[in-house]
Amino acid sequence: MINTFNPEVRLAIHDLDKVGPAIPLENYEAALRAILTGKASPVETASFLASLHLTKAEEVPDILMQTVQILKSYSTPIANIEMVSPRFVDIVGTGGDGHNTFNVSTASAIVAAGAGLWVCKHGNKASTSASGSADLLMSFGCDLLNVTPKNIVSITEQCKFSFLFAPMCHPTLKNVAPIRKQLGLPTIFNLVGPLLNPIPTYARIIGVSKLSLGEVVAKTLLKLGAGRSLVVCGEEGLDEISPAGPTHTWLVRDGTITHEVYTPESFHLQSHPLSSVASGTPSANAILLEELLSNMLHANHPILDYVLMNTAALLHVAGMAESLREGVKIAQQSISSGAALRELSNFSTISQQP
Repeated sequence: MINTFNPEVRLAIHDLDKVGPAIPLENYEAALRAILTGKASPVETASFLASLHLTKAEEVPDILMQTVQILKSYSTPIANIEMVSPRFVDIVGTGGDGHNTFNVSTASAIVAAGAGLWVCKHGNKASTSASGSADLLMSFGCDLLNVTPKNIVSITEQCKFSFLFAPMCHPTLKNVAPIRKQLGLPTIFNLVGPLLNPIPTYARIIGVSKLSLGEVVAKTLLKLGAGRSLVVCGEEGLDEISPAGPTHTWLVRDGTITHEVYTPESFHLQSHPLSSVASGTPSANAILLEELLSNMLHANHPILDYVLMNTAALLHVAGMAESLREGVKIAQQSISSGAALRELSNFSTISQQP
């Protein structure tokens, strides 16, 4: 058999086989850049990604930090966004938790924008769930392919909620997208995806699907010099704040990491089984989202409480709410006043303009 391996990728795979997570960072960088620039074959790329996963090298903060920096070096730049607001926030999960729940991070981002935060969410279509954030917004009528790094500044000048479709910002990822899908394994790109928002982010929530990843991602954020960040993982492995029971959180702030456990009672809300917040199709979720934002869901509705919890946490980490319970009240006002629905409708309308 003819050996067609790219030399940089071959060396990195050899390193991973011999020393795993201790792979020299310069060798890792050379291999990743070869893959992102299309200089590696699909077999080479799959072998590299699988090796990172099986050796757990993808869970090393230094490797995650370097991956983010490399990917951002290839991303499409966005100029003058700080002229709109110096305090954008984001809420996003790594996905892959297998629970397939309603698009709570997207709904919470919209409600937070209705409360007054500048939110530019960065996401993609579903890979393992029934409905990804992009799928939901497209079903609501948002033209995400018309929202680009070139016009996002003018869009954010007109509405507090906006959304950047990840493929529009990271063109090099097209070289790995089909391979990731065929591989059938979580890859390092699942972990770094939430860290790739090209908008400078003042505060954020990042959900992870394994408790062991909580401190890993928190340490990565610390190394990246991120602003206020809350990493969350439901005890059942949910990459959101769970409505069903305890959620472990890691707050990154002022150079430190603080671990705390939230429960629905922390928000003064009822608990609900995950089955009661299951996802439907994108179109079904869009209908449910409109009902939520139109204040049509009754008090203690599982979806409503799920969104209130996650929104309240974002408001709290961003400094708008002094406590989680105050965050719930602010989120409720955003919905009942119609402000959240106006933000989504405004973004949908603007995204469709030529």
